[in-house]
Amino acid sequence: MYKAMIIDDESIVRWGLRDLMDWEAEGFGLCEDGVDGRDGLEKLLADRPDLVLVDIKMPGISGLELIHSGRESGI
Repeated sequence: MYKAMIIDDESIVRWGLRDLMDWEAEGFGLCEDGVDGRDGLEKLLADRPDLVLVDIKMPGISGLELIHSGRESGI
């Protein structure tokens, strides 16, 4: 089973994406959500998911900075 992670500073968006589809039926288990850029990066590096849905504009660090940092770390 693949691992997916949702990183967004809006809780309603995170909940909506979780409820949008049957993740398990599609072969994904959901990791713990990231609640902003810094928290998301920390969880991304710890969990190393296969799929990440990232908001671009977030407090702390942006989604683009988060993706760049993840790539530099080999994810």
